[in-house]
Amino acid sequence: MRHESELERIKEQISKIDKTLEDDVTEEIKEFNEDLPNYDIFWDDNQLNSLWDYVMYFRWAINFLLVGIPMSQVIIWGYLWNVWFNIHLNNFWAHGNLYLMVMSLFVIMQSWNAMFLVFEIPAYLRWTKPFRSLSLEWGSIFNIIYLGFVFRYRQTVNAAQKKGDAATGIEIFENLFYLYNLVLHGPLFFVNLAIISKELSLEKW
Repeated sequence: MRHESELERIKEQISKIDKTLEDDVTEEIKEFNEDLPNYDIFWDDNQLNSLWDYVMYFRWAINFLLVGIPMSQVIIWGYLWNVWFNIHLNNFWAHGNLYLMVMSLFVIMQSWNAMFLVFEIPAYLRWTKPFRSLSLEWGSIFNIIYLGFVFRYRQTVNAAQKKGDAATGIEIFENLFYLYNLVLHGPLFFVNLAIISKELSLEKW
């Protein structure tokens, strides 16, 4: 009897959890549908007096077609580039190199955030502000460092060309270090740029 009552209690708890999850999912779907713009094909032309009025009225649809879809392709290909590079050229993240694995996790985090940002999914924008803030800060820091790498790489190459002598081992290593990171993480620079641009545009519009 004791085991049966315990089993019934567990079943009841599982049933409550299932009901809660189902209600939460239903509420999220309802909220998502309500947030999407409802364009009326019989809109009042008197309310749209200029081209800018039309742009603002159809802003979400324009963003979806001209920004969301193209940028989503950049985000996807950037992520695939990181995975392919680390598997094929780095031999599975150099057999567990911590730096490469952390950077791949960073690519996943930024790609995830950028995908929802470029499409301006209302529920996501509303409920993930702390995560978006963190993503924006880290993306900005990364891009500043990336531009620093670009500047330093060009500086070392120009210095070597002016010197005319054969490069030393340290100079070769430094140039290869910069070039390797610039090539591997190049797509992430543009993903971060999309995040920064979209966050700034959301503040204005």
